[in-house]
Amino acid sequence: PLFAGAHANVVLWQDYIQAHNDRDFDKIAAMNAESFEGIVPTGERMIGSEAQAEFLKAWIAESNPVWKVMYVVANDSENTEGKMEEWLSTGQMFSSTDADGNQTAEYHSIDVKLEGGKVRQVYVAAMQVPSE
Repeated sequence: PLFAGAHANVVLWQDYIQAHNDRDFDKIAAMNAESFEGIVPTGERMIGSEAQAEFLKAWIAESNPVWKVMYVVANDSENTEGKMEEWLSTGQMFSSTDADGNQTAEYHSIDVKLEGGKVRQVYVAAMQVPSE
């Protein structure tokens, strides 16, 4: 079964993305669960906040990414063990500019598992947005 989740979780995600745009790695780490795990569209897996920060710093240096939250849906669901889990289904527009000034845009769909009011897992899927 799937149930409507808490609005506070929507706000948490908006703050989390803003911390990315602000390049506030300490805030991002503070918002992560101790057992944070992220998987990006290339299949690269980040285990822990330190690995995430290293990944983000390299990405930012290369392409100056900016995220804009388009939607966040908070939902709770019962797992196979009968325990309730908190999830977010999110959509972000993402833009980047490389060292040569070339701009790209992508749409990111991110599934987020929360644990104890913190980001536990993120699964990112991306789609290139055609240039006009």
